[in-house]
Amino acid sequence: MQIASAAFGLALALSGCSSSEADEIRSEPSPSIESAETKEYVAASAEGPAQNVPKPVLPEAVNDNSANGARATVEYFWQAVDYGRLTGDTAPIEQVTHYVCEACNQLIYKWEQIYADDAWAVLDGETSIQIGEVQQNFDDANDEEWTAVLFKMQEPASQFYEDGVLNEDASIEGGESAGWWVEMVYDEDDGQWVIDWLDLDSTFDE
Repeated sequence: MQIASAAFGLALALSGCSSSEADEIRSEPSPSIESAETKEYVAASAEGPAQNVPKPVLPEAVNDNSANGARATVEYFWQAVDYGRLTGDTAPIEQVTHYVCEACNQLIYKWEQIYADDAWAVLDGETSIQIGEVQQNFDDANDEEWTAVLFKMQEPASQFYEDGVLNEDASIEGGESAGWWVEMVYDEDDGQWVIDWLDLDSTFDE
């Protein structure tokens, strides 16, 4: 999925100005532009949500139609989930998920809605995953290749605040490891991996 950026024409803003007015505008100092990456990161707390959270960078490996590319995509996905938990910005999650992935859509909707409702999360660390198997398969009926990635995931403890008040029921202790699996396909049109299924896998807990 591509994220479009808007461009604004300076010429339109200056149209109708006289040459002297334009000179005055040009002589004024330009405001400094500082990206979120250069601003100081402020961790989430009971006082408010995290600020200036570094956005995860999509690795080039997701474009590699191989087991390593599938692994890199799963790892990036959970980095994107943590980013969404801290910001409510789910665009990085959407970069590597297919619209048919119901669990992915639920995650996206959940975190967008939480922040829209003036709630936020405080995370104690980050999600860690341990990839166990990458199974590459071929579906004869649909003439389609697909890949399954099995992994163990450990989520960080998290506290949820609504209007500055701790919601103990929604908060989780974290620390427990659980087995998960994803189904993925390589999108030839976009030239990258996308996740189209996500679920728990209790057999991988053993």
